[in-house]
Amino acid sequence: MASLPILVVDDQPFPRRSVASALRSLGRQVVEASSSAEAAFVLAQQRISMVISDYQLRDGTTGLDVLERVRQSDPDAFRVLMSGDPPPGIALAVDSGVVHTFCLKPFGIDELRRVLSAAEGSTTG
Repeated sequence: MASLPILVVDDQPFPRRSVASALRSLGRQVVEASSSAEAAFVLAQQRISMVISDYQLRDGTTGLDVLERVRQSDPDAFRVLMSGDPPPGIALAVDSGVVHTFCLKPFGIDELRRVLSAAEGSTTG
């Protein structure tokens, strides 16, 4: 899983770049997207190992929409939702398998290590 890039989706540049930079410091390849449309383009072009998406996106979609699309197109990809507030329906999204784990923003590199460890130990699908 580690050889495939991680897609980070957030319409806010600072948090997106911060997460991407932290992942790169941990030796991971990262692709960034600022919208669900950009994420869809990336997903159509290449396989990814993980998607970390913010919940609220400015293009009228949510991170749950992005992660559901990922689940349908690449069920082996580990799916992470991040948000400053736990969004409504997060428990259902985790229970139904749309989301593997949730990260409450702001979070640091230790939380990313936890997520990477969970992804490496998971059997997705």
